[in-house]
Amino acid sequence: MERPLSTEPFDLDQMRMLSAVAAEGSFSRAAATLGVTQSAVSQGVRAVEAALGRQLLIRGGRGVEVTPDGEAYLIYARAMLKIGGDARRHFTHPKVAGVIRLGLTEDFARTVLPAVLGLFTRQHPGFSFEVECGLSKIMFDGLDGGRLDTVIAKRPAGRSGGERLWVEPFSWYGRADTPHPVPDPVDLALIPEPSESRRVMLDALRRAGRPWRAMFQSHSFATLEAAVLAGVGVTAFGRQMHGPGVAELGEDSGLPPLPALDMVMVQAARGTSDATDSFCDLVREAAILGVAPVPDQAAG
Repeated sequence: MERPLSTEPFDLDQMRMLSAVAAEGSFSRAAATLGVTQSAVSQGVRAVEAALGRQLLIRGGRGVEVTPDGEAYLIYARAMLKIGGDARRHFTHPKVAGVIRLGLTEDFARTVLPAVLGLFTRQHPGFSFEVECGLSKIMFDGLDGGRLDTVIAKRPAGRSGGERLWVEPFSWYGRADTPHPVPDPVDLALIPEPSESRRVMLDALRRAGRPWRAMFQSHSFATLEAAVLAGVGVTAFGRQMHGPGVAELGEDSGLPPLPALDMVMVQAARGTSDATDSFCDLVREAAILGVAPVPDQAAG
């Protein structure tokens, strides 16, 4: 049974109807999407227009056009619908407790983890974390060995499967005064084996016929950044990782282009706890909200 129309111009259900019509370009398709009758959608849109005293949509033979007032209304409507959805999820999501065993790479831990962890702890008190942070291959070995429940990391070469969260652009970085072009041999600050970042850099240099030498090696991104700032060598980071004082090196550096890397999330085949599943849901939401570009579908 459809509920009575509201005379309030910012009624959530009627905002949802108008937003659906604008997105679908059709009252009938909007009704099908929302699971209501076309008459209900038409009445809901008219009720909003009457309450505002503004025409928001133009009905024509070629479909529906949104007026300038409609565009302005939709900005507020979509924001309010998102807030309403967030509030609903917050108060209807079951409270969970338990242990979350995560394996993370340092780039995820330094960029995305604080926001996700902060939101999760506010929503779900009464749990504990066991977190390992290290190289992708080591984290996936921990998953395969049963030590970890979920891994969020760059996809290692030769490994398939997992849910691709985003594609991470990968670029060369050095000091602002790095010579252009970078001379041979290319002095590098590297993560020791087994490292995806190291593999990608060295493969690119080999294909380009560029000689190189490892001038500094460390498992820590912070110490690699310090080496770069000291002028010891150049390195490569995901574009969210570098700090102040480190400059991206473009084509005029003479360094070969680097391929992007997949950031993936893999949960244990044996199943995970409700707490871990809830945390992974927030990671997905963080990707959707624009932490990084999101692919159309999960990787195979």
